[in-house]
Amino acid sequence: QFCHSYGIPLLAVLSAVGGWTTFLAVVMDLWRLENLHLIVMAAAFRKLYQAELYLLSALFRLFRGKKRNILRHRTDSMEYDSMQLLVGTIGFCICVFLWTTILVYYTFFVVWNFVMHLPIVGLWITYILSRSIPWGSLLYRFLHPDWFPKDVYMDFTAA
Repeated sequence: QFCHSYGIPLLAVLSAVGGWTTFLAVVMDLWRLENLHLIVMAAAFRKLYQAELYLLSALFRLFRGKKRNILRHRTDSMEYDSMQLLVGTIGFCICVFLWTTILVYYTFFVVWNFVMHLPIVGLWITYILSRSIPWGSLLYRFLHPDWFPKDVYMDFTAA
């Protein structure tokens, strides 16, 4: 109800004042604002997926008897006792089973992010075409072709 009574007339006034590019910019911003909750969810699952991969790689290094040395930027050998390996095994199993769920959500949001940006790309291409093609000249060319020279005639007369 609010959109029909205030939103559309406001968009029309902004378009009349700012022109075609303002209309496209407002439509793109409204599209992003409408999907803001999904953009936040996609960012959250992206961070969660990165953290899960980091945790899996750290636990995998535990099984190989390696440890990442962040001060020297290398991987060092390390001896672990049986309790550390047991806790690492339990953590690794939990992470592997959670990784499949996180991967499904991450894939969904990557595909959704691509689909969400298709209308934005379409509006951007519309903007580029509207700015680069001389629409006024083409309109006059098609409406009034007699205003433009078409043919050149050369008449040779004897002097």
